[in-house]
Amino acid sequence: MKKLKKYRGLLVSLILAIVTVLIIHQYISSLETAYEGTGPREIDGEDQVAVVVATSNLDTGTILTQDHLDTRKVPEQTAHPQAVTDKEEITGEVLKQDVVEHEVLMSSRVLGEEEANKLSEVIPENKRAMSVAVDQVSGVAGFIQAGDYVDVVATKDEEDREGQEPSQDSSSEIILDNLQVLAVGDRILYSRQELVQEVSTVTLAVNRNEATELTHAEEEHVIRLLLQPITEN
Repeated sequence: MKKLKKYRGLLVSLILAIVTVLIIHQYISSLETAYEGTGPREIDGEDQVAVVVATSNLDTGTILTQDHLDTRKVPEQTAHPQAVTDKEEITGEVLKQDVVEHEVLMSSRVLGEEEANKLSEVIPENKRAMSVAVDQVSGVAGFIQAGDYVDVVATKDEEDREGQEPSQDSSSEIILDNLQVLAVGDRILYSRQELVQEVSTVTLAVNRNEATELTHAEEEHVIRLLLQPITEN
C-alpha cells in the first residue's frame, strides 16, 4: 500500500512536470510568433526600390563608369528622394564630392556634361572665381590644368612687367598659396574639352580676402604661378 502511494506520487509529479514543460514551450512559441509579426520581415518586391551605390571609394572629379557603380534594393519608404535609381543616368558624369564604398549616389553629387561646362557649378563653397592674366612663362608653359593647385608669386619690377630681365632691385614673394585652379582659358574643371596648352588666363578659387590681395598685386606687381606637385594637395 505504501509502495502504491509512493508510485502514485511519483506519477503525479511526472505528469505535472510534463504539463509544465508543455506550457512553457507553448508560451515561448507564442512569444516567437509575436516577435516575428512585429520585427523585421522580408519586404515584398513592390515595397522595394533599386538605388545606385559606389563599388569603391571615389574621389571628386571621377568620371563615372559602369565599373564604379552597382545597385542594391532598399525599402522604398527609406530611399532618399535624390538617390539615383538607374546606373545609366549617371554613367559618364562627374562626381562633385568624394563618396565611399557602398554609399548611395545622389543626383546632387554629380555633374552632367552641360553642368560641368558651367564655371559657377564648380566653385567651392565660400569661394569666388577670379581670373589672372598669364603667358607662357607666368603660366608654367601651359602645363597648368584645371584641378591643379598653385602658389602665386608677386615680383615688383617695372622692367620685368615689360617682359625684360628683372633688375637687381626687384623683389619677389609668395603672396598666396594652395589655390585651386578652376579653369585654364575656357576649359573648366571637370569638363571634357581638349587640354589647353596656350592660354591667356587662369581662373582660381579664392576667398574675398585673397581676391582683394590678388587684385592689388596685379596692379603693382608681375604675377607668376607656381604649380604644386600632386602629392601636396
